[in-house]
Amino acid sequence: MRKSVYSVEKYGLFAIVLISFIVFILYFRGVASDVYGGDSGDIILSYFFAGVPHPPGYPLNTLLGAILTRLIPIGPFAFKANLVSAVYMAFGVGLLGFFLFRLLKNFILSVAGSLVLAFVPLYWFYAHVAEVFQLMIILLLISLFFLFDYFWISTSFYRKKSLYLCVFFFGLAVFHHHTSLLLVPAYLYAFIRLKIFRLEKLKNLLKLFGLFLLGIVPYLYVFIAASRKTPINWDDPSNFSGFWQLITRADYGVFTASSDLVGFSAPARLVQVLWYFKVVLFDFTVFGVILIMLGIFWLFLKKREWFWFFLLSAFFSGPFFLAYASFPPLTSLLLGISERFLLINYLFLAIFVFFGMAGIRDFIFNLMKKLHLGNISFLKLLFSSVFLIFPFFLFITNWPKTDLSDYKVGGILGKDILTAADPPGIIFLQGDTITFNTQYVYYIDGINNKSPIILTGRLKHESYRKQLERFYSEIFFPENFLTKGRTEYVDTVFKLIDINYDRFPIYSYSAISVPADYVWIQQGMLKRLYRRDDLPGDSETSRRVLQSLDKLNFRLDVVKNRYLNFFEDDIKATYSGVFADNAFALLKHGNVDKSKEYFENSLEILPENRVSMFGLAIYYLEKKDCEKSRDLFLAIVKADESYWQAWEGLGQVYSVCFDDSDKAKEYFERSQMSRKKGIDKPVEEL
Repeated sequence: MRKSVYSVEKYGLFAIVLISFIVFILYFRGVASDVYGGDSGDIILSYFFAGVPHPPGYPLNTLLGAILTRLIPIGPFAFKANLVSAVYMAFGVGLLGFFLFRLLKNFILSVAGSLVLAFVPLYWFYAHVAEVFQLMIILLLISLFFLFDYFWISTSFYRKKSLYLCVFFFGLAVFHHHTSLLLVPAYLYAFIRLKIFRLEKLKNLLKLFGLFLLGIVPYLYVFIAASRKTPINWDDPSNFSGFWQLITRADYGVFTASSDLVGFSAPARLVQVLWYFKVVLFDFTVFGVILIMLGIFWLFLKKREWFWFFLLSAFFSGPFFLAYASFPPLTSLLLGISERFLLINYLFLAIFVFFGMAGIRDFIFNLMKKLHLGNISFLKLLFSSVFLIFPFFLFITNWPKTDLSDYKVGGILGKDILTAADPPGIIFLQGDTITFNTQYVYYIDGINNKSPIILTGRLKHESYRKQLERFYSEIFFPENFLTKGRTEYVDTVFKLIDINYDRFPIYSYSAISVPADYVWIQQGMLKRLYRRDDLPGDSETSRRVLQSLDKLNFRLDVVKNRYLNFFEDDIKATYSGVFADNAFALLKHGNVDKSKEYFENSLEILPENRVSMFGLAIYYLEKKDCEKSRDLFLAIVKADESYWQAWEGLGQVYSVCFDDSDKAKEYFERSQMSRKKGIDKPVEEL
C-alpha cells in the first residue's frame, strides 16, 4: 500500500509541475509591465525595499517577493513583481489539480477542474498584478491537502504528520491574511466531526495550537525591516505598540478595507450578496453555475462530510463575508477593492465545478452500464475529456478581459501627478491608487523625487510623522508635530502648510481642508494652494492651468478599445474628473472658449460624467446657446433627478434665455426640493 502511495506522490508532484508550468506560460504573456492600481503599488514597493507594506504587513509575502524579483533577470521592476503573482497563481492551479486527483482519482476531471479556476477571469487577472491574496491561496491549498490527507483519504501520505502540517500551513495563511479566518467554521466542523477535541487528546491539542501559532514567525522580519527605516515602513513596527497596530490592522479594521465602509443597513448588505451572485454568474458563466449546483447536490448525496466542509468554506468566504464587510458597490474603485476578496471563494466554487463534472460522469457511466455498451473504458475516457472544452472556452473568452501586457495607464497616472508639481514642491496625496502609483514612480523611476510627498491620511499617526521628519529635513515642521499618539488635523496639516507656504509651492490631489485664508486652484493633475491675498490674476491663472495640462502624458488611446477592469476604469474616471476640474478653473477665470475643449475631453473619456455635462451646459449658457444648454441640463436630471444643480441650471436658462419666469420658478423650486432631499437621505440610500 505504501508503495502505491509514494507512486501517487511522485507522479502527482510531476503533474503539479507540468500543469503549473503550462499555465505559467499562458499567464506570462498577459503580465502587466507597469504598476496597476489599488494596493498593488504598495506591494511592489515592499518587494523593492524589502520593507513593511500596509497592515497587517504581509512579511512572508514581502520576503518571498523580494527574493523572487531579484531572481528574475528581465523587465522593469513592476513587471518582475507582477510576474511573482503569475508564479503563485500557476502553482496554485497545479496544487488544486493534485488535490482534486487525490479526492476522486480521475486525472482528466482533475485537470479540467483546476483549469476552470485558472481561466476564470478574476483568478486569471490576479495572475498578472502584484497583490497579497495569491500567496494566501497557496498556503490554504497546502493546508487543505494535508487536512483531507489526514481525515478523508485512506492512503495517507504522512498519516499523523498530515494533521500537524495542515494546522501549520493554516496558521501561516491566517497570519498572512486575516480573511483566512473565514474558513475556521469549516475547519472546526472537520475537527469536531472527527473528534479531535477530546479531553484525552489535550497534549495533541496543545501541540496543534503551538503549530498554528508558528504562523506568526514570519512577523519577526517586520522588526528587521522596520529597523532599516525604509520609505515603506507602515506603523513603524520597531516597538511593540507599532507592531500591535500593524498586525491587528488598527488603521483599517479586521475584514474591512476601511472602518468608514462598515455600518450599512440590512437591505444595503443584501445588495452586496446579490452583487456576489451576479459576479459569480458573470465569471463562471451559466454552464459553470449549473456545474456548481450539480456539484453541491452530488456531494450532498455521495460525500456528506465533504459537502458540509466545502459548503461552509464557500458560504463564509463569499456571501457572508461581503454582507459583513459591506463594501458599497457604488464606484469602480469600491468594486475593485471588494472583488479581490472573492479569490478564496472562487477556489471552492471551482471545487464544486469539479464535483459537478463528476456527478454528470457518474450519471452517464451508470447509463452506459444499463445499456450494456461495449468498450466502456474508451467511452469513459472520451466522455471525461469532453469536460476540457469548458476551461478551453473560458480561456478563449476571458483572455481579452485579463490581458495586461499593454497596460500603461497606472504608471502614466503616477508620472502625471509628479510632473504637475514644480520641483521642489510639497505634494499631498490621498487614496490608494493615487498614492501607491505615485510612490512607485517617485521611488523607482525617480521622477520629481526632490519634492516631498505626504500621505494626508497617515499624518494622524505618530510613526508616520517621525518618518516624514527623518526623510524630509528640508521641510519645517510645527513644534508639536511629534506629539505622542494621534494628533488633530488642524495641528498637523494646517500648521504644516502655514510654516512652509513661503518656502515651497504646495500641491494636493484632492482639495483637502485648509485655513480660511487659503484657496486651492486646479492646475493640471493637481490642485495648487494659494493665499487669498497672493492669488494670480485671471489671465495668469488660465496660463498656468493650460501649461500644466500640456504636461500630461495621458492620451485617450491608452484606455480606448480595451476591456477595462475596475481599477483601470477608476483611473479613467480620475482623468475625466481632472479634465472637468481644469475646465471649471478655466471657466471661472474667464477662459470660456478653452473650457469647452476640456469639458469635451472629459466626456470623451467618460460620456456619463454628469459633472462635465453640467460644466458644458454652463458654457453654452454663457454663450447664450440656450437650446444646447437646456438639453444638457435635461439630460442630467433625466439620468439623476437628485442633481439639484442641474435643476437650478434649468431655472437659469428659462430665466435668462427664454424669459419664462413661471417655468424658471418651477425649476428653482425643484432644485431646492432635490437639495433638501439629498441632505436628508440616509447614507445607505446614497
